[in-house]
Amino acid sequence: LQVSAEPPVFLEVENEVSLVAGSKLSQLRCSRDGREWNTQLPSSVVTAAGSSDVLAVACQDRMLSLFSSCGRRLLPAIQLATPTSALHCSAHFVMALTARATLSVWDVQKQKALVKNESLLSILSGADATVSQSLLTQQGVPVIGLSNGKSYCFSSSLETWTLVADKGDSMVQCADFRSCLPTHDAPVSSGPLAVMQGRNLNAGRLASRLSSTPHHLQQSMTLAFLENQLTSALTLQSAAEYRHWLLIYARFLVSEGSENRLRELCKELLGPVHKSAATAWEPSTLGLRKRELLREVLPVMVENLRFQRLFTEYQDQLELLRTK
Repeated sequence: LQVSAEPPVFLEVENEVSLVAGSKLSQLRCSRDGREWNTQLPSSVVTAAGSSDVLAVACQDRMLSLFSSCGRRLLPAIQLATPTSALHCSAHFVMALTARATLSVWDVQKQKALVKNESLLSILSGADATVSQSLLTQQGVPVIGLSNGKSYCFSSSLETWTLVADKGDSMVQCADFRSCLPTHDAPVSSGPLAVMQGRNLNAGRLASRLSSTPHHLQQSMTLAFLENQLTSALTLQSAAEYRHWLLIYARFLVSEGSENRLRELCKELLGPVHKSAATAWEPSTLGLRKRELLREVLPVMVENLRFQRLFTEYQDQLELLRTK
């Protein structure tokens, strides 16, 4: 079983290979970069997962063991309440989904639980759906995809499930942002938001079949869709996707002449100009400096003469901050 692609990590399991004092032991063998290690476990291995930093093994006795890439045990075995149905590792994060539809995520580096036995019942109840996909992002955010096309991620800061993708959402089908797509930008097709939305997102790029839709209706649906993309990328802590959709959103606001929203966006990215102002404003989001994002948004404004004054206003304030 290959549990990690970069670098390639291979795992081999042999259940009940030896008998010691009447107890059957299982053997776990791991190879990475030509180096091998092995260890014994007192119960049969049910499922395993790994990343370049951590290897997780769930056993029949509901014990979860965590090892470093060199085979060093990182924590005492974790006792799970019910058997594991899915296991994921990403960077130094581990996620376990149990047969009783509960989810836990641990930060192995900090030896801390990020999500603790969170029930999936709130997203499954009344939906007549089953879990069809599960993943863990590089930032330790758990994402659950359901058979009805809806995808949720659990936000540790909000302590709730949030809807990040819905393949049946008519706004996805009707949004038309083709003219706002960047001509030369790094692809974000491998980001968690793109992965959960899949090919369905192409509908927004091919909205020509909806040319009969009244402009004001298509405009409001596109706006709602783009704002959903922004907030979803933020909740998923996907920096590349957040920047990608922020610039598309800014282009759309400029092309549609939405001054109030554009001004609000610029104000949030600029933050307070005077240090004395008491504020909860953070200079960065997802590791991206907000004022640098504003510098990327400003050239977009020039495309609409109506925003010349707004462009000059924020350009001057950025220059003022730079010379302070």
